[in-house]
Amino acid sequence: ASASSLYFQAILNDHSNWMLVGMIFIIILFILLLVMRILSRGALIKSIEKHSKNEPSNFSAGLQDGKKYFWRVLLISFLIQAAVMAVALLIITPIAFLFMTKSYVLGALLTLAGVVIIIPLLVLAFFLSN
Repeated sequence: ASASSLYFQAILNDHSNWMLVGMIFIIILFILLLVMRILSRGALIKSIEKHSKNEPSNFSAGLQDGKKYFWRVLLISFLIQAAVMAVALLIITPIAFLFMTKSYVLGALLTLAGVVIIIPLLVLAFFLSN
């Protein structure tokens, strides 16, 4: 083993508890930000609807509406992401198989075609989820 890998292992062994605490903190922060994103998306949609009907809306009413539509917005976001992942998997799997069988030219051509398909799909998914 090289000196740098031994040094890294020593740091990892000496500070493993702090690294675990940091990872747990990052996971909790990620979940909190995800919940806030979904709540704010539901609140924004309902607030815009109220504004278009000339009804008053404020932060607390928007937050209540966000809570009301939380699961619907979460489900829609999940379905859009699952569809994008399924299409990406369907595109990437044959390309990976071609490269594994050393069909580099055909794999490269299909990679270009896959990029042409995936980029508009990602743009469409972005606008559907927002």
